[in-house]
Order: sequence, then structure tokens, then C-alpha cells
Amino acid sequence: MKLSSPPGLRYPYTIQALHKRQEEDVKRSDKLFTCWYEETVTEEDRWGVEEEVKKRWQQHFDATTGGKITRWFVKPGTVVVRPG
Repeated sequence: MKLSSPPGLRYPYTIQALHKRQEEDVKRSDKLFTCWYEETVTEEDRWGVEEEVKKRWQQHFDATTGGKITRWFVKPGTVVVRPG
């Protein structure tokens, strides 16, 4: 089973956890991995003072097709910088 991360994910992201092991069967829409990305956002306090803060957001990647995981090319902590 060969999967590529889609352009819809936010890049760069860091792999947080793999939810399937090598040689494990995968059904369509199974969760494959969880990752997080950082983004700078503007927050406003109750007095109207704006501040730029870095936030960490979590996202999931689900299988687009069924098959079997034969090999992972990423592990927890891997930073993915582009689709592919």
C-alpha cells in the first residue's frame, strides 16, 4: 500500500503517532497517523490588545483506500515539509 500525504494538510507538520503497524491491514477511512503543525495567530485580550502567538494544532490522516502497511517511511518526530 503506497500512500502520499495530500496537499490539504497543513505543512510543515510533525508526526505525533502512527496508528497502524507494519503488515497490518487497513480499511478505507482508518486513521493512519496523527500529527501537529504550528501556526502564528493574532489573539485579542478583553481590553482589545492584540498579540501574535504561536499555536499548535492537531490533525489526523485517514486512509484513502484499503490495503496493507508494508513499510513506514516516517516515525514519530518526523517533520514533513511538503506533499508527497
